[in-house]
Amino acid sequence: MKFTYDCECCGHKLVAYTHKLNKMMVSSLEQLVEFYDQNHRRANLQKDLHLTKNQYANFQKLQYFELVHRDSNGWLPTQKGSDFIAGKVWVPNTVGTLGKKILEPDHPAWETHQRRIDWVKVGDYIPTTYKQREEYQDEKSLTLF
Repeated sequence: MKFTYDCECCGHKLVAYTHKLNKMMVSSLEQLVEFYDQNHRRANLQKDLHLTKNQYANFQKLQYFELVHRDSNGWLPTQKGSDFIAGKVWVPNTVGTLGKKILEPDHPAWETHQRRIDWVKVGDYIPTTYKQREEYQDEKSLTLF
């Protein structure tokens, strides 16, 4: 995305950025949802979750997708975030921001975005089902020594 905007009030230049959902972010969300479901309280990312440095550094981007919310007491999943992990809803794989605001789908900045935006489900990032015994047996029979 190549979009800039000069603020009429102060002349400050704002730049639009895109943020792409990835496996590490979805895994972080999954940890938060599990923690919240078990403890019924907001999470402290450093004390309550087992995040890598990458996951910790990018966790706040989940807010752009409206999957998490933060207040002075910590982080919690939104209903949309819980539903996404449960496989009930799809979300866009890319969102845009301009300053501190999330870009609406009809914002002019999207006209400069070169890539396609897809709607994704949790299974696109992390497995939601486990292999059955038959699948393991089929794989074993295909193994050549």
